[in-house]
This record gives sequence, structure tokens and C-alpha cells, in this order.
Amino acid sequence: MKNPHKIFFAALLLLISSAATTVTAQTKVSGGIYANTKWTLAKSPYQVTGDVTLFPNDTLTIEPGVVVKFDKDVVLEIRGYLISVGTATDSIEFTSSSSTPYQGIWVGIKINIGTSASATIKYNAINYSSVGFIITGTDGNSEPINIKQCKFENNNVAIDGHAGMSNRTRIDGCYFSKNTTAIYAGYKNISNCTFINNNYGIYQANQIDILNTKFCSNKVALYEVQCILKNCVIMNNGKGIVQSNQNFQATNNIITLNDTGIVLDGECRIDSNNKICNNIYYNMVHTTSKSIYAKNTCWCDTNKANIAKKIYDGYDDISLGIIDFSNYLNCDTSAIPKTNCQNTVITAIEEVNQDKISISLSPNPMHEYAILRTNTALHNANIGIYNLVGQKLIELRNQSGNEFSLNKGQLQAGLYFIKITAQGNSVGVVKMVVR
Repeated sequence: MKNPHKIFFAALLLLISSAATTVTAQTKVSGGIYANTKWTLAKSPYQVTGDVTLFPNDTLTIEPGVVVKFDKDVVLEIRGYLISVGTATDSIEFTSSSSTPYQGIWVGIKINIGTSASATIKYNAINYSSVGFIITGTDGNSEPINIKQCKFENNNVAIDGHAGMSNRTRIDGCYFSKNTTAIYAGYKNISNCTFINNNYGIYQANQIDILNTKFCSNKVALYEVQCILKNCVIMNNGKGIVQSNQNFQATNNIITLNDTGIVLDGECRIDSNNKICNNIYYNMVHTTSKSIYAKNTCWCDTNKANIAKKIYDGYDDISLGIIDFSNYLNCDTSAIPKTNCQNTVITAIEEVNQDKISISLSPNPMHEYAILRTNTALHNANIGIYNLVGQKLIELRNQSGNEFSLNKGQLQAGLYFIKITAQGNSVGVVKMVVR
């Protein structure tokens, strides 16, 4: 007679083995999808081993909690309809299958509106792609693409391309962090989003409406963007706005504690009730000979001379035009945040103004060379020279001592900033004029 205990334990072992297989199941996919298809949580994670194309008139539905892992250089192309809707507690993740992923290791999700493709995307996380969502093709007859409550991290570009004027992409409640560029190209409505620690928040995009959105700690928040910007906070960035197009309207925004608030390179329009205050180098910088109007603006000061000190224009360089800041507002500054967008304590930015180290530059203006001196010896410090739009032109690394020789080299006549950093913290900034 067979031992009943052995039979029981054999059955139990088989059951455990089966359960373990179910939990760690992985579904490999590649090739074409020619019928309505659902990627289910039960078969997750999905590993995309080769390019996948969803063909026109078909729908790919992805259930909450599904993880989709892409092999290197692989793309998912949507020519039909994508429904990728997670929940606040059970999001859908698109990421790399590599154990050592990096930005751009997989291509992205291409939505081809030329084939009447469309997508509803909510509570998704997109990581390590070259371009998270790529919108391609002409207008076609597609429905608007809706991207809501999504998180984009460590992508080269989070969202690129557009669906044309009549079919704007709608982006609401999304979070963009650690991307090279968060959003590129135009025809988008952006609302209630956060852009933090990207190189560029929005880059060279036209026909964009931006509402109730925060830009924090990016190298540049908005670069060459044709947009309507309303009720936004632009704070703690290297450059808040770099703008040359006259199709730019800014109303009721807070632009504060950036290295430079706004750099203007054309006939831009700064409308009413913006609060442009307490930016470290300048609140506003002009770079062309054209006149610019920045009326009805709050500068957090009602002393005209103090306001002018934080505006760089023809009064500082006669080759430039004048920024007209008349009719400035005496506004309520209590609403201007004293900490960054994430409500944490400012550290390095405050240190720039604390003058912990006294810095002098002589001669200043510089003709061929100048001596930079500090009252305290520095150890392994980096000395960077920046132009008005925040580009680092020269860097002297691992400098020690309290006296440093600077040569004009290839620098053109103009205004520059010298920034000293040590152990990752800014310890001082000084202006330098080159003749």
C-alpha cells in the first residue's frame, strides 16, 4: 500500500510549484496585433522582445497593475486604439527589461494618428525610454489623445510630437522628473502637472496652453515655447523662461528663486499680474535691441531703482533695447512661496545669497585677464563662467587656494556670471564684465 503521507506531500509540492509558476509568469510578445486584445494582470509581466504593432480598428486594453518590459531598441506602435488605464493604487508600468537600465534603452510607444489611432492613458508610469509617447503622422480622424495622472522618469523625452491644431493632446495631472526633456513639440493642453529636475521642462513647442502647473529645479523650465501660460509657479530653476517668440502670453504666474527669471530674445508679451521676484541674478534679462513691455507686473518692490537693479537691458548694455516696467504693481507677496515646489527647505539656492565667502574680481571689467579672490581658502572647488542664458562656457575644476587667474580667452564683450561650487554646494556668485 502506498504511503498516504508521501502522496499528500507530493500533491502539496505540486500545488506550491504551480502557485510559484503563476506568480512569476512572464508573457513574451512581439509582432502584429490583428484583433481586439487584452493584456491581463494574470499574465503580467509582459516582455516585449521585438517590435509590436497594433493594427487599425483594433483595441489593445491593458489592465491595472500590468507591467510591460521592453527589450533594447524595441517599440510599441499604436495604429488602432490604446486603453491603458490603471488606478491610483494599481498603476500600469512601461519600463526596460534590463537589470541595468538607462535612459533611452528602449524606444517608446508610438501613436500613429495618420492611421486614426488614439489613446486613453491614465495612471501609467513610463521609465527609461528614448521617447515615452511619440505622436506621429498627420491629423487623420483620430480622437484626442488623453494622458492623465501619469509619471515620467528617466526618459530622453517623455512626450514628443503632436496631433495638429484641431486635435490637441491633453496632458493633465502628470509628473515629470529626471528626463532630459519632458515635453517637446506643440499642440498640447497641459494642466495641473509638475516638472521637477529635468534638463528642460518644455522645449521648442508651439501652440500650447499651460495652466496651474509647477516647474521646479529644472535647468530650464520653458525654452522657446509659444504658449499661453497662466496660474503657474516657476521656481528654483536655472532659467525660468528663455523666450524669443512674440506668441507668448504670461498671466498671473509666480516666477521666483530661479537663477534668472526670464530671458527675452524678441517681441514677447508679459501680461498682467505676474509676480517676478527674488530671482538670484536677474528677474528679467533682455538680449536684443527691440523694446519689450513688462507692465502691470509685481516685482516684490515698489522702489523703481531696486526693480531696475534686477532687470538687465539697454541701461546696462547700450546695444540692447529697453524693458518698460512702468505701471508696476504693489501686490500681496504673501502668496509667493518661500520654499520650493515640493515644500522642502531650500538649501543651495539660499547659500548663494548668504555670502558665506567674500568674493572679489579685479579688474572688473576684464580686458585680457582678471584675478578672482576669496577671503577663505577653497579646496577642490569648481569655478564656472556662465552667459546670460545660463550656458556654462568655461569651467575650472578642482581648484584650491584663495586666488585664481582668469583669462578672457574666447569670451566676447558682455556680462557673465562666475559661480563657485564646492562639495556640490554653491558658495558664491559674482558678476564679470568683459570689454
